[in-house]
This record gives sequence, C-alpha cells and structure tokens, in this order.
Amino acid sequence: MSGSTPGDDAGSGSRWNPFSMPSGRRDPEQSSWGDEHSSASWGSGSPERAGHGAPHPPRQLVLAVRLMYIGAAIFGLNLLFFLVNAENIRTELRESLQTEDELGVEQLESQADTIYASGVGMLIVGILLWLWMARANKRGRYWARIVATILGGMYIIFALFSLLGALTLASVITAVTIAIAASALVLMYRPESSEYYRAMSPRVY
Repeated sequence: MSGSTPGDDAGSGSRWNPFSMPSGRRDPEQSSWGDEHSSASWGSGSPERAGHGAPHPPRQLVLAVRLMYIGAAIFGLNLLFFLVNAENIRTELRESLQTEDELGVEQLESQADTIYASGVGMLIVGILLWLWMARANKRGRYWARIVATILGGMYIIFALFSLLGALTLASVITAVTIAIAASALVLMYRPESSEYYRAMSPRVY
C-alpha cells in the first residue's frame, strides 16, 4: 500500500479558498470602477466634451490676432520715430502754427509741445489697445470682439480722412494700418471664429 489517504489526494489538487471569486465572475465594484475609468479615458479625446482643456482658436482668428500684433508694432515704430525726431517735429509744428497774427515764442512753444505730447500719448494708448484686443480676442472673449469692432471701425473712419492729403510715407503707413485693421475685423467674424467665441463665451448677456 502506498500509504496515501483521501485527505492527501484532496490536498494535492487546488485548495478551495473561501474568499476567492468563482472563475468568470468579477467584483461588481471593481467592474463598475474599471468600466467608468475606461470610458472616461476613451472619452477624453475631445477637449471640448471631456473638459480636459479649452479648444484651440481657429486659424482665421489666429491670423487676426497676428495682424493685431503687427498693428501694435507699426504704432511702436511710429512712437520710436516721434521720440527720436522730437526736436524736428516740434520745429515743424511751430512753423505750421505761424499765422498772420503773430504769436509769442512762448505761445508757439506751448502749443507745439501740447500737440507733440498728445501725439505721443495717442500712440502709447494705441499700442496698449492693440495688445489688449489681441490677447482678449485670442481667449475668445465675446465682449472683446465687440470692443475691437467699435475701436477698429472708429480708427478706420478717422484714418481715411487723413489720406485725403498729399501722398507721403505717413499716408502709406496709415493705409497699411487701415488694411490690417479691416482684415482683422473680417477674420474675427468668420464662421469658424464665431463658433470659437460661442464655445469660449457660452453666456452672452
């Protein structure tokens, strides 16, 4: 006799574990958590739906923003020209202010300085507005498109009147800036841009 017992034969196989789950069955909690985790990871492909990131601005709006930065650069070059040629500009202003009624030197100086300072201030404000509108519209702010439309329309109207004079380098630069502003406004109202504004600013009051 081999000396084996029934208990030994039962122990030679797989032992029964009272805490183990039957084969082919899964823990409901583990199953539900795994399914939820899996579906969340598969559903994160679209940033707009899954909420894992803001949508990227369309190509048309990106081009409009770049045009705004170019507009700010043009204003910056004009400001640099004003600062470098400050004395020459003041002299030209004093000569243009000479009328039949003789003005004192102090009055001419004061008026010329006032006009010059106003020009420098307008250029600085213009640069800041270009940069502000570029950043706000890139983020899809609906109010920014409205403000940019108002400011851009006003600039185009007033700048067109300055082109009525003789053709100079300043008028050519002004014409280029008008084209930049008008192109940016058109690109901002393209269907792709409008969809981006709606996605980024869902609540419009």
